[in-house]
Amino acid sequence: MRSLKRVSAVILAALLALCALPAAAFAADATTVNIDFSGIHDAYNGYEGELMITTTGDGDYTVKLSADNGIHFQSTDTYVVTTTAPNPITLKYDIKDSADEDTYTITAEARATSTNALLKTETFDLYVSRKQDQFSSAGGAAFNVYYSVNGSEDGSFKEGESGDLTINLFNKGNADIRNATVSLELPSCLYIERGTSTEDIGMFMIGRSASVTYKLACRKDTETTSYPIKVTVTGVNTGQTVSASETIYVPVEGAAASSKNADLEITNIQVPANVAAEKEFTLSFSVRNNGKSEVKEIDVSVEMPADVINTSQNSFMINRLEAGASQSFSVKCKSQKGGESKAFKITAVPTQGKGTVSQYASTLVGSASSDVKAPILMVSGYSYGGEPIMAGDQFPLSLTLLNTNGATSLRNIKMTVTSDDNAFIPVGSSNSKYIASIAPGQSSTQYFTMSCGRDAAQSSHKLTVNMSYENAEGAAFTSSDVISVPVIQKIRLVVDDILDPGWLTTTDQCYITVNYRNMGNIPVNNLLIQVEGDFTMDSGASYYVGNMASGKSDYYSFNFFPNQAGPCKGTVTFTYEDGGGTEQTLVKEFTLNIGEGWVPEPMPEEDFLTNPDPQKLPLWVKIVVPVAVLIGIIVAVKLIKRHKAKKQEALDLDD
Repeated sequence: MRSLKRVSAVILAALLALCALPAAAFAADATTVNIDFSGIHDAYNGYEGELMITTTGDGDYTVKLSADNGIHFQSTDTYVVTTTAPNPITLKYDIKDSADEDTYTITAEARATSTNALLKTETFDLYVSRKQDQFSSAGGAAFNVYYSVNGSEDGSFKEGESGDLTINLFNKGNADIRNATVSLELPSCLYIERGTSTEDIGMFMIGRSASVTYKLACRKDTETTSYPIKVTVTGVNTGQTVSASETIYVPVEGAAASSKNADLEITNIQVPANVAAEKEFTLSFSVRNNGKSEVKEIDVSVEMPADVINTSQNSFMINRLEAGASQSFSVKCKSQKGGESKAFKITAVPTQGKGTVSQYASTLVGSASSDVKAPILMVSGYSYGGEPIMAGDQFPLSLTLLNTNGATSLRNIKMTVTSDDNAFIPVGSSNSKYIASIAPGQSSTQYFTMSCGRDAAQSSHKLTVNMSYENAEGAAFTSSDVISVPVIQKIRLVVDDILDPGWLTTTDQCYITVNYRNMGNIPVNNLLIQVEGDFTMDSGASYYVGNMASGKSDYYSFNFFPNQAGPCKGTVTFTYEDGGGTEQTLVKEFTLNIGEGWVPEPMPEEDFLTNPDPQKLPLWVKIVVPVAVLIGIIVAVKLIKRHKAKKQEALDLDD
């Protein structure tokens, strides 16, 4: 009995010790961890894609992702894998526009969360090619240019200091440039510290890249802004001098204490839309420094309208406002007279340089016992043509503004349309319209012609309509509305011409291969290939591809037998859906010349040999039979003569 109790105590102690073990005791085991990639292996510069990363293994561990220069991860590059974490992992990435044509590697490294011990390493290769539509169709010299400062694509020069400017070029034109040189035209604040402004790059071929690095220095007391640098490539093509230029804008950080061209903004203005007379209210706002350097000594003031008194403070001094920082203020006010709209002017003045900004705020003051509503101008309707906009196309945009106030006219109305992501720009006019006035409760419709960017993403894009206006007493107001315009991308399914396979006859089996590729920015959906023509298919006449990813290429092969000699016509039809779900059709026609097939002549029938009729014998029999008889006679005569000669020779020997 005691022995049994002892055993039970030991087992209980072991269980308690097991429960008390730290998490590290259950760390992931390298023998069980596995990483699998799933995704396309071909892409192009500017391409956005995603990989599915599936992980397995016991315990908790961390997956760290890295990639060759040229691939950018759009989200985090580190994932913690646990029993509750999502699996597989979706990794979104994009190929930089400056990426050269090459094979790039994405590496996933799994490490134990508790010990950081390496458990597993897997790689995924991605071949990057240049987009075909980057090449100029106009001919001549043309190139893309990218730059980096001190090895960083978003780097900048600092006033009074030097650095390396690396220029990366890609020949997108239709001209090979021999003896090519690269030269820079610099702004006055930058100069070549070592070397010259012209560098040789030798043979600059179509579709190839080149790179040069300049040692530049920035002069002291340079203002903070971006400065233009003109890059020119010059060389020789077919005996003629060719040249092309592009301009890049390189940022420069000026002196930290400088307030020159300060980039200030008055934001977050808050004031009641309407107040009662003789009641106190608060006006609040913020001053923000949008520049890249701090601004010192900013004088901030609020100009009070007539019959409004300040019950607190209306002038302020900001001693120092760092880049990106803001400072908030509030002013207590009271209006002594009702029935009018009151406008406040807020001003921020940097005392050491330029950059003064002003902003207005308004409130409608009623009588002591009234509740007066401010006039509101709103977008009551809009139209963009009724159909989703195709990227790269123009479209008509109409906006209807409604004066919601039934008693007050609105005047001096300015309406400005802006695209939040620069997907749309106006054509043939500015992005603003002026309306003299809108009567109470009435509307006014304004028209724009807009252009959609060719690279606009396939989705709904926002347009912000900002309105500023005055009431009959001259008080200023602002309002804004947001509308949405759907955009679809063009499908660019490219099918190569069908090549003639050569001499074919009616007895041959023909083999045709059709190459096709998706050169657009979005997938081709529900792709179906069908074959028809003057022939009999050896297999099925259709092939369902499904969805074809952007940048992917493939081929389709089919066998058939011609129905007859002569021209043999056929079609290969590609049916698919565009970004809006509308069915599209692309037809490739081909014509093959089919010759007569070889057919052996029939063998002579048996009755020709058993019951020959000279009149019915074919010509070949009439020729072959006499020749055969003659040859037989000649052979027989020779054999007889040879036999007689041997017999005579034997008799002579006996004698």
